[in-house]
Amino acid sequence: MASNDRELVKAYKALGDPTRLRLVQLLGSKGEMGCGELIETLGISPSTLSYHTSRLESCRLLDVRRDGQFRFFSLRRDELRRLAPALLGSELRAS
Repeated sequence: MASNDRELVKAYKALGDPTRLRLVQLLGSKGEMGCGELIETLGISPSTLSYHTSRLESCRLLDVRRDGQFRFFSLRRDELRRLAPALLGSELRAS
């Protein structure tokens, strides 16, 4: 399997989970968000958020900015456009 094919499989597996897909859609519409806001909006525990964000980070679909003890997440729109353009809403493709 070619390297690009492996990247696609990994990204689509990550985006195939409803929570991770919702997280990507949320970041796409709101931009950068902190852990607390994501936990509250998604209705998940901190450990669940950590698990899902690490899966998306491993696919290079998320960027993480650290500010002291806080983490802020944003989409890597370049990677999303490259790997999953049809999966994302038009507002993500236009940004």
